[in-house]
Amino acid sequence: MLRVLTSILGGLLVGWILSLFGADTAVINVFQPLFTTVTLTSQHYFVAFGLLGLVLGVLARVRR
Repeated sequence: MLRVLTSILGGLLVGWILSLFGADTAVINVFQPLFTTVTLTSQHYFVAFGLLGLVLGVLARVRR
């Protein structure tokens, strides 16, 4: 369980570091046309990176 939480925090950390270079704006601009009913924000960006960290953490735990 701790490994999964660590992987979520790792995903958020990677997202935060990339946002320092403007990657959050670029990612939002790329995915906004796919979500016409919702206006994507930086909160969506960080949730996506947290979920990506969660998925990668679970997959790493399953592969063991």
